[in-house]
Amino acid sequence: MQIKKHTLQTPYPVGPVHFYTYETDKYLLIFDTGPRTDEASEYLTEIFDNKKQKYLFITHCHVDHYGMLDFFEKRENTEIFISKYDLFKFERIDERLGNLKRLLAGEGFPEDIISAIEGSLQYFMYFVPFPKRYNVLEENEKYISELGIAFERCAGHSQSDILYKIDGNAVSGDIILRNIFQTPLLDMDFHDINKRFRNYDAYTNTVGKLKQLKNYNFLPGHRDYIDSVDERIRFYTSKVKERAAFLQDICRKCSVFDVVKNIVNEPVKNPFTTYVKASETFFIKDYLESPHKLNSIV
Repeated sequence: MQIKKHTLQTPYPVGPVHFYTYETDKYLLIFDTGPRTDEASEYLTEIFDNKKQKYLFITHCHVDHYGMLDFFEKRENTEIFISKYDLFKFERIDERLGNLKRLLAGEGFPEDIISAIEGSLQYFMYFVPFPKRYNVLEENEKYISELGIAFERCAGHSQSDILYKIDGNAVSGDIILRNIFQTPLLDMDFHDINKRFRNYDAYTNTVGKLKQLKNYNFLPGHRDYIDSVDERIRFYTSKVKERAAFLQDICRKCSVFDVVKNIVNEPVKNPFTTYVKASETFFIKDYLESPHKLNSIV
């Protein structure tokens, strides 16, 4: 039995996105859904018209990967599995965003830009209806293993970032991509919502996990293939070092906002780009404080 790749266009700069299916005589396993678009809805209706029991697993709740959740929630023969780290984003959204706003204010961001960023994040959060019917991934590990699936958290790009292992394949979402620097997106910490989630520390831990999986066939969420885990890690870390070298002087002297306003034209008019660059700046600042954490494991 082979895993099958499905590709859909997205309206986002990242371009096409992949999701994957694995079918047995008894059931169908689905990894991600693609974006919330008319094309995706038509495609899913066409390929999932059978009555076979389905199990849907989400790698991480970004709109291009979980956008069609409500399509599957409406089908009673589908069980949905989502990480507790993604549930945190939705269940505590007001508290998270309140703390995030305070964090940005402490780094010099003016109120109008903070409000624009908040509106942008809320748009993406509410654009995809979150399901009322789901299973918490981490609470069902034994049940999932009976389906032939193992999973582990490989955070860095997001706080959840789940990698699924099945039949020698690693469905990896945005954890590792060919020729793409996956922006580490700023969030508050699941374990202490008053603190910033440290993407840099999480990514250094993930690199160690990925190096143990080099014999797997990686199935990424974007681009066609992963040529080599070691090569991809070298690519990503080289980009971190390049950006750190470019920004190190201003990062060490200035607030995050001072860095971002030198990168983004009209931050208030480009709030999501501003948020992305703020996220990256926090990551680079953390790297500059402790470069040995990443350099020692590459």
